[in-house]
Amino acid sequence: MGPGAKVAVTSVAGVVGILGIFFLLCLGCLVPLDFIFALVAGWILYLVRVVPQITWNWSGLLTAFICLVALTFGLQWFLSWFYKQLQVKSANPAPRDWSRSWTLRILALVMLMFVAGISAIGVTHQTAWLVTSPGSLLEVKGSIREAANRTQSGNNLKQIGLACHNYHDSFAHFPAGATFDAQGHMLHG
Repeated sequence: MGPGAKVAVTSVAGVVGILGIFFLLCLGCLVPLDFIFALVAGWILYLVRVVPQITWNWSGLLTAFICLVALTFGLQWFLSWFYKQLQVKSANPAPRDWSRSWTLRILALVMLMFVAGISAIGVTHQTAWLVTSPGSLLEVKGSIREAANRTQSGNNLKQIGLACHNYHDSFAHFPAGATFDAQGHMLHG
């Protein structure tokens, strides 16, 4: 498949995707729009709410910056020395010395692994918190399930009311609210 055909397939797929989302919106299915909005604006709304509450530890940030700079220079020095030692032992002279960009790439990889580890710990903590929380995970205020439960409860109350009126039409009085024995004690059941 040539480059022109790949562009055409990608364009057609994009148009079909947009038409599919438009079709779902016309049917009243707002899930794709809600998902896209939460993905794009959810983080922005979160940051607007949380950033004013952050207190910066300037001495800690300065210490982290100094440590990062020292790590960068130390890593550059060590890797340059190690690269030269490998070239001496192999008897093949290197076409060039150890590059600073190689050091920065390794440092970026180490930082990425550090952030990924912290994120994995956070995800694990939140998952454990959700699993052990006493509240139901599915009963969210304002959710579809809550609205369905409210509708079902309303229908049940309506059926009880209709049954009481049918009883009244048949016996000319409503059902007794309670039953009592001969001594006047309320019976349960």
